Amino acid sequence: MTNPDFLRALIAPYGPAAPLETLVVELNRLYHSFEAKEYDRTHPEVHDQLPPLWSEMIRLVRSHCPDRSWNVLDFGCGTGFEAVQALEGFGNSGIRSVTCYDPSPEMLALCRSKVGTRFPRARFCSTISEVLDTREEFDLLITNSLLHHLPCPKSEIRLLDPIIRKDAWWLLGHEPSKRFYRNPECYREFRQYRQSVAWRKATSSTVYWNRLKVMTGLKINPAQAAASAAFEAGLFARKPSSSAVGRLVDFNVPHSSEEAHAGRGFDVRDLAQDFDSLWNLRWVRTYAFMACFPESGLPQRWRERCNRLAAKHPLDGANFCSAWSHA
Repeated sequence: MTNPDFLRALIAPYGPAAPLETLVVELNRLYHSFEAKEYDRTHPEVHDQLPPLWSEMIRLVRSHCPDRSWNVLDFGCGTGFEAVQALEGFGNSGIRSVTCYDPSPEMLALCRSKVGTRFPRARFCSTISEVLDTREEFDLLITNSLLHHLPCPKSEIRLLDPIIRKDAWWLLGHEPSKRFYRNPECYREFRQYRQSVAWRKATSSTVYWNRLKVMTGLKINPAQAAASAAFEAGLFARKPSSSAVGRLVDFNVPHSSEEAHAGRGFDVRDLAQDFDSLWNLRWVRTYAFMACFPESGLPQRWRERCNRLAAKHPLDGANFCSAWSHA
């Protein structure tokens, strides 16, 4: 079974009224319209784990091109995290232009509020055609938490090739790796820790109050809201479950060994082959050896286990960042 087969089987009971690829795009648009305001708060792993990795990637690029001033394309900019990393890492004087693209108007508005104050000349685009019509040649492509939302990542990235310079770099942040779930030792350690915290999480007062807020309408669950909106828009004959919506939104995010073996998630070595005619892999770092549980918040003995796994299986963390040069 492939990942598309897995997802088609998952949503079949809800009577999908559009092709899978269309549903993925539309559900992402709906989901992120509801999630935008809370995105930074509900994704602390981005701000806790990634700045040092982005700094390392930027240092790598600067070592290869020490005197270059960059035309930056932030593709799938979200709330602007990676654009801010680039501005801080290269400095405004090291950047000639910044173009931020995101199909979610709500996400793009938040990006504008962050990036526009730091770089007033920045452009903001909500369609790919706007990006392609900028009459700009970009030599730095940056993405973060993007590819796993796309049904056809290679096709989307290939669309950009006419506006990417031949000596360009691509900094790719925070994508899910199926290697973690396919590694028996990594997955076993993760399940043991998950089981150790399951009861504590189930009885947590924070979890209880969050559920109550959703039930009473004081807090929005983006997956539930997107499910209702998708049903009302005629994308399904029956309202899909929140979990089904979540799986389609995070098109390439595995949650188990079974899902990884169904093709969900990326293997950076496979990506290097897929992008071989476009991009050359120059650097990769994996992390999150306890998957969704940030290592900084783990008990000492579990942090030590993560360190052992990282030393033994350096390519098999649950997430990875990578740097590429144009082929």
